[in-house]
Amino acid sequence: MYSKVPYVLNTFESSKRPNEVTGSKNSKQQKLKHTLTTDTMKTLVASALITLTFALSSATFAADNKENAEVKSTFQSAVYPVINTMKLSVNVSKAKDSKVNIRLINEAGQTLTVLRLGKDNESSNIRFDLNDLEDGVYTVEVSDGVKTETKTVKVQTSAPVAETHREVSLK
Repeated sequence: MYSKVPYVLNTFESSKRPNEVTGSKNSKQQKLKHTLTTDTMKTLVASALITLTFALSSATFAADNKENAEVKSTFQSAVYPVINTMKLSVNVSKAKDSKVNIRLINEAGQTLTVLRLGKDNESSNIRFDLNDLEDGVYTVEVSDGVKTETKTVKVQTSAPVAETHREVSLK
């Protein structure tokens, strides 16, 4: 496919430039060598540019494929506690035609509840009431069948703290 092209970078036998060389035969040879060198250099530069362009486009194509592979997930989720309550909020954003399952799992690996988000909803906010659960570590699992995200939740009941009451009176 590729043919070898011999090239000579410096072919001048004289310190003078080809157009300054005297003598008809010597001058013609120098001009011919100069032309061959110039054409060869142009060919080399063009080949180098084509090779560089191909290498960069291949690297860009490979990077695009990696990004596309990561984009195939059909949902995003966030799990966070609702302040000053025993409730847990799960937000899910997904593609319209995808299905997502949300499971609450205890420490023993038993599934306590499963919620299925159908194809119609693009985003959902689900709240779990954790008041009836015993103290312990629970897992919220959000999955579309391909990708699974898990978050760990710790339920801990704190002992009530006795409040100190002070009365201050001014006269």
